Amino acid sequence: ATIVNAVEEGRKIYDNITKVVQFQLITNLGEIVAVFTASLMGFNILSAAHLLWINMVTDSAPGLSLGMEAAEEGVMLRKPRSSDESLFGGSGALVILLQGLFIGALVFFSYLLGDRIETGTWSIAQSADGMTMAFLTCNFAEMFQAFCNRSLTRSLFAMKKQNKWLWLSLAWTVVLTIGVI
Repeated sequence: ATIVNAVEEGRKIYDNITKVVQFQLITNLGEIVAVFTASLMGFNILSAAHLLWINMVTDSAPGLSLGMEAAEEGVMLRKPRSSDESLFGGSGALVILLQGLFIGALVFFSYLLGDRIETGTWSIAQSADGMTMAFLTCNFAEMFQAFCNRSLTRSLFAMKKQNKWLWLSLAWTVVLTIGVI
């Protein structure tokens, strides 16, 4: 019984580490895509203060909360993984790439929409409204991504157990983000 419990705990810990790493890579790739694309086009989509806020507040608390996720159902029904299996095995790398690109595109589009609201044209200019919308979109997309990373195999809507730490960290992040705006 002790060995079975230890194996189950080990699988839970491995899954949670994978969730946190994937969450961090997806969200940071989204930031990189948005900032790099804007840099190539000659404008700043997010200021240094925005990026610092996103990395210190929006990434940290939800990421830590994902590490406290309960073991997924059926964790002991899975076959043992190979000791040389990568965190990015299977479709892991593709998931990280596609979701990171999607977040980056969403942030970039929200900047363009904010710029359109401020200037009345579809131009690319340094826009306070565009930066604010990109900042908020990046924050809320990353918070949503934390929920999506709760399971490696199941849909967010199929999960029965809730992670109270994730809910608390997201509530805290929302309050702080709205406060800073």
